[in-house]
Amino acid sequence: MTFGFDLSLNKANPEEGEDFDIPAYGLAMSYAFDNGISAGLYAERFTADSDLLLGTDVDFDSYGLSAGYARDTYKVQAFYGATTTDPEIDDIEIRDFGLMAAIAPTEQLTLSARYVRSTLEVYGESGDWETIELAGTYQINDPWAVFGGASFGSADDLTLDIDTYGFGVSYNLGAVTSVPATLSLELARTDAELLGEDLTADTVRLGVTFPLGNSGAKLPLNSVAGSVQNGRHSALSSSVLAAF
Repeated sequence: MTFGFDLSLNKANPEEGEDFDIPAYGLAMSYAFDNGISAGLYAERFTADSDLLLGTDVDFDSYGLSAGYARDTYKVQAFYGATTTDPEIDDIEIRDFGLMAAIAPTEQLTLSARYVRSTLEVYGESGDWETIELAGTYQINDPWAVFGGASFGSADDLTLDIDTYGFGVSYNLGAVTSVPATLSLELARTDAELLGEDLTADTVRLGVTFPLGNSGAKLPLNSVAGSVQNGRHSALSSSVLAAF
């Protein structure tokens, strides 16, 4: 039996436009059987700032079931659930579905991929927000690693696209000192289209990650690749958090 909790707060201060915050947190529980099969529950919240959506802060609460299969060098997982809003948006129903796969073909290389679809139904009409995400990390030696990730999110009915790419390098201090921390530097770009208007954001991400426990991941958490490997259960939150 395993339990997980995550909490994040992204603060954006653009040169043009208003500042905004993107808080998110989640809970997860799963039980793994001896044959590699696992089953679990999840619940998470993602808040859209007032300057981003609907003129007010909107909480998106996602919850559902997950199932997976894992072995030493690979794992697959699927989930199905629903998302509700607070304040409640009348006559809107959101269903979430996703698939994830990860494989470690060598001790140095790890590859992962995710597909998340959120179906929005309004007054009997439905539309999909889909997110496809890819990530990889390569451990050059004990302290040094390179990583990269990409997230492609789109909602054709809303003429909305958010694509993010990132590539970086990390240094594990735990390999040479007693400090269990990973330093990272990443260059990322986000290309977005909203109602026919194109937006581009280039970011330089400096990070310090402190893994907890014996199996703590060396992949930086504030990276595009990190957001893929630790992805959300909603297509909207997955795309937005990858961008920041």
